[in-house]
Amino acid sequence: MRGVRALRAIRCSLGVATMAVLAWGAGPAAADAASATYGVATQDSVPIRMSDGATLLADVRRPTGGAPGERFPVVVTVTPYNKAVSELLTDPEQALVKAGYIHVMVDSRGSSSSDGEYNTLDAREVADGPEVVRWASKLEGSTGTVGMYGASYLGIYQLLVAAEVGPDSPLKAIVPIVASNNLYRETVGVGGVPALVGLAGFFAGARAAGNLLPPSDLGSDPARALKAYTSKFTDPLRVSGPFFQELLLDGDRRFNSDYWESRSPGNGLDRIVKNDVATLLVGGWADYFQRGEPLNYAGLQNAAAGLPVDQPMSLTQRLSPKFQLIQGPYYHLAGGFIDSDSTNIVNALRWFDAYLKGRDTGAQAEKTPLHLFELGSNRWVDTGRWPIRGAKVRTLFLEGGRSHTVDSINDGRLRDDRPTAPTGEDGLPYDPVPPVCSRATSQYIGGAEALVAGKLGLFEGSALNTCLKDERALAPRQLTYTSEPMTEDTSIAGPINATLYERATRPETLTVLTLQDVAPDGTATPVTIGAQEGSFRANDDSRDWVVDGKLVRPFHPFTRASRSPMPVGRVARVDVEVNPVLARLKAGHRLRLTIDTNAAPALTPPPSDLLKLLGGTTYVQRSSGTASHVNVPLIKSDLLRTSARDWGGCQGSC
Repeated sequence: MRGVRALRAIRCSLGVATMAVLAWGAGPAAADAASATYGVATQDSVPIRMSDGATLLADVRRPTGGAPGERFPVVVTVTPYNKAVSELLTDPEQALVKAGYIHVMVDSRGSSSSDGEYNTLDAREVADGPEVVRWASKLEGSTGTVGMYGASYLGIYQLLVAAEVGPDSPLKAIVPIVASNNLYRETVGVGGVPALVGLAGFFAGARAAGNLLPPSDLGSDPARALKAYTSKFTDPLRVSGPFFQELLLDGDRRFNSDYWESRSPGNGLDRIVKNDVATLLVGGWADYFQRGEPLNYAGLQNAAAGLPVDQPMSLTQRLSPKFQLIQGPYYHLAGGFIDSDSTNIVNALRWFDAYLKGRDTGAQAEKTPLHLFELGSNRWVDTGRWPIRGAKVRTLFLEGGRSHTVDSINDGRLRDDRPTAPTGEDGLPYDPVPPVCSRATSQYIGGAEALVAGKLGLFEGSALNTCLKDERALAPRQLTYTSEPMTEDTSIAGPINATLYERATRPETLTVLTLQDVAPDGTATPVTIGAQEGSFRANDDSRDWVVDGKLVRPFHPFTRASRSPMPVGRVARVDVEVNPVLARLKAGHRLRLTIDTNAAPALTPPPSDLLKLLGGTTYVQRSSGTASHVNVPLIKSDLLRTSARDWGGCQGSC
């Protein structure tokens, strides 16, 4: 008993400390905006028996004070981070319950208080989802209809489960926030480069911290609780240790394979549509999964229209209001996982009221189901197709000569005309020292500085990372190419590809690109980024996205078999997928492409790659025969319709 009392004390102290830290990022109550009408009854550590004998534990929150016999839909959140902590982040004021929903928070298999062995999003963990949904639908006081809600891993899990529930499931609506389309391409191999900071934050940060908290059923079933608690101590050796070993030493999980594809929501979008699960996606232009969130939207809309899931939407297809995306200025943490101004919970309630309660909220009749925040103007735009209808892909070629706008290695130009010179190149030595600050760093630490800045009363992450507003300080280490000033307000509107012809002096290159909005005073605001290792340059043309006859999204296999060293001394084509965005360039502003060779700690090549990079120089070609260029979709800003609805605030992200 002394050991149990000690663990209870540990649970209490760790719980208070963890929740205090996380609550620092949480915002005001969502209940005000949610028109709360019910009280809250709590029931902790409710067992859910899985078909293989494992027991998952859930905390159940029920509305009170309603009419006699009143029944409520159920919203399920499944988490690997500890259900108590996730509840604090997901719905700290119980807005879902106060608005008339039973909320069930479940520790996923092998996490915190639940039985079983944790193996990141494996088939058994995903199979638990439909079983939990069926269990939730039969709770006392339930209407029998179920939704799911949550961010990051909690959102990815929703998409995977929605693809598996079958067409007659009680699951009718989900709200996955900042959720991936393809886990390899967006975390493990961003252009082939591991997003090491984000991966470490998951395995060694959030998940490890959640498992430090002793199980919630310590008082009611200490024997089971102690067994579950101590079993988590092997996680670093069994799960995260082998993963990082493979990642850093070119093991199997360093490369794309069935392991990653089976865990990627993009491969199940057609089944979500077939299962008739209404899906409200929420993403961010500065999120880890910036690339994938519009792809999830396009895939769902294509599946609903009977079109190929992995291709651009057509100009004429019918749009379904059952599948919508709210793409804000958000980071993964700031505005994503941590909903500082209650935006996500308010939008979720509107969705659940429509698809779980059958109320007319306007969501069911939405004719423009794509809601995009336009950077540079800070307005919301409503549209329907992705890539955005009306945007024309403009090819801008890298050119010599000086733009006289920046102090960089070369100060080159972006021009509409293809180069005519038979030769021309700009050399960029590999720099082993990472930039002191950058858009990439902020993006892959989840916007943590935006949270900190907000709590310090500075309101913008740029108060702590000045490069978020002006990256000119990085120019001396970069190649830059700058356009002429825009003659009218023009918006970058969609996916972007840069085709670079590179001559390398070493068997590896790392190309880190940033598109910047350059103001008349020279301020260079980063808009979006992309990266690519040269050895992963092989491309599957059948899966490219081509718009107006121009490549806007390449498809690199990233498999072990597809990898090939750069041909030293010879020119090779390298296509770089630049993350999609909607951003306004005001009249008089210029577009700039910067090229760097280092994005650590955000994107960190494994040691074997670093050895192949050291001492090398990449020569970017700009001749008539090897005309490096960038394809950018552009549209007159006034052709985009401003939304009548405010879909959310900046939360320190703009």
